[in-house]
Amino acid sequence: MTRRALLMGSETRGLHGVSRDLAAMSTWLGEEDFALDVRTGAEASRDGLLDGLEALARTAELGDAVVIYYSGHGGRVHVPADQRVVDGRIVPRALQYIVPTDHDKTRSFRGIFRAELSSYVRRITDRTPNVTVILDCCHSSDVVRRDVKAIVDPWGEGIEAHVAWMLEQGYALEQLPLLRNPAVVVLSACVATRQAYEFTRPDDGTRAGLFTHCLVEAARHGSPRPTRPTWEALMRTVVDRVQSILWYQRPQGAGPLARVLFSEQQHRRLGALTLQQADGQWFLDGGLAAGLRSGDRYHAPELGGQVEVVEVEPSRARISVPEGPPPPTGTLMVPAAAGTHHQPCRIEGTGPLARQLHDRLQHVPGLVVDPSAPAPAFALSVDGLELTVLDAAGRRLRYPWRDAPSLPDAVREERLDALLDDLHGLARAADLLKLARRASEAPCPTALPHTVEWGSVVDGDPRPLPHRGGALSVGERLYVSIDNRGVKPIHVSLLDVGVGRAITLLNPSEPEGIDLAVGATELLGAAEYGRLVGLELSWPSIVPPDGPRPESLVIFVSRAPLPVTSWETKPWSKRAKPPPSQPKRSDLLDTPLLAVHLLELSLRP
Repeated sequence: MTRRALLMGSETRGLHGVSRDLAAMSTWLGEEDFALDVRTGAEASRDGLLDGLEALARTAELGDAVVIYYSGHGGRVHVPADQRVVDGRIVPRALQYIVPTDHDKTRSFRGIFRAELSSYVRRITDRTPNVTVILDCCHSSDVVRRDVKAIVDPWGEGIEAHVAWMLEQGYALEQLPLLRNPAVVVLSACVATRQAYEFTRPDDGTRAGLFTHCLVEAARHGSPRPTRPTWEALMRTVVDRVQSILWYQRPQGAGPLARVLFSEQQHRRLGALTLQQADGQWFLDGGLAAGLRSGDRYHAPELGGQVEVVEVEPSRARISVPEGPPPPTGTLMVPAAAGTHHQPCRIEGTGPLARQLHDRLQHVPGLVVDPSAPAPAFALSVDGLELTVLDAAGRRLRYPWRDAPSLPDAVREERLDALLDDLHGLARAADLLKLARRASEAPCPTALPHTVEWGSVVDGDPRPLPHRGGALSVGERLYVSIDNRGVKPIHVSLLDVGVGRAITLLNPSEPEGIDLAVGATELLGAAEYGRLVGLELSWPSIVPPDGPRPESLVIFVSRAPLPVTSWETKPWSKRAKPPPSQPKRSDLLDTPLLAVHLLELSLRP
């Protein structure tokens, strides 16, 4: 396996820290045994950067680890409404690009648009899935100091001509939201609508990109760990470091963040959260929105110890840490035991398989085997070696699963583990829906004025549906519209609970919530140029298509980012996670910083 890194730095228009950024990244990646291709100065022209990307796309091989890094200005073009048709094609309302050293507004456009960069990344991931993109520029989270690393260009002839050329080359600008690659780890200095900054380093007075500085410092000089950290854990530390210096810049991570650094290996997150420190106290980066309640306990695998949740807020939970050296910030914490609330399940049948399942399910946090439960999260019907999973209404949730005692013990244990993961996911979905139903009954907090509409898309037109009781079929499309009618920005996160009870985040490019500005509208299901396309509804192959099943959307609205990714049962891998505990109703109703909407429909196969 070869490790390859393309480092691109464009120190233009008042930036002074790009060379320092490249030096810091070169040191870090050099220590990680990467072969470096550094493009700066004249080599960071448009042609030079594209040549570096082309070389990666040609030479990367299966098993290689690839890093693409850029430091410089990020550009954003706002396209006037009367200019959105170019050669008969409609272009997006805003276009994002990185700024090579030969980009000059007085000449033809020389920037590299997101669509161009994304096309090279897709070609690289066709050769190896282990790709990490790191962008230290403004408007960076969707490009896939106190000097601001941003350029906002007006629409002009040069840009218009370049867009026409991209359309001629086959770049599907109208499908940009569909081109985000879930196999790529993307680390961005800020979200798409915000700015990134350079700052003066306190140790030597030199200029540097704030995000790059904190990323490298966290990666190279963090507390020693017995195991390699994940990108998720590292980014939590980076966010803390950046915001301790400049609170209004918030880095963003997207993609398979459960991966170990520079590896395809993923940690089983098991509903994990990460450890954070603020004002001398320790927190988990999930609160009411992640389903926590007082009394829950979390385990730190790196330390072999446990912590207990003592106070729950909308987006975080304060914990008690045992005496001794505390774990490092960003440590992954997995559920060790839930509080008094558990999702019940029922086992029907006898025999060795039924007894084995009963014994193993006793050790699943947040789940309890209760033969008398009137409305269990699910029921297991065991007939000899065959297991059928039933929902609360007695319908099959899965095709039958058969035990195979003749298999080698290791293989059989792996199959049982996969089954338990699936059952964890079913219980987790039941927990999320229970939380959402309770929270959605509360009045919308006056501090979060907003509206939510959803429905089907027919020939590009919206057909609103009631929040509960609508019916659609596989192949039809739906949309969701959220308007911010307040005087402050809000964060919006959307989770889908499908007919197979898998929980999926619908805003993966902004996993801590879509940053919705005052007066703005988020239209889920729209192409970037504004035409309503909708999200196509599908039926999972593991669920028998024997009649309509419920499908739900859970929408969290808050003032602050929310780590609702901890709910996902299938974010980037096939492995599921166990359910968290259930917050008390009073906790949900008393918070002014969290609103929850539950949208339910019946999906026909």
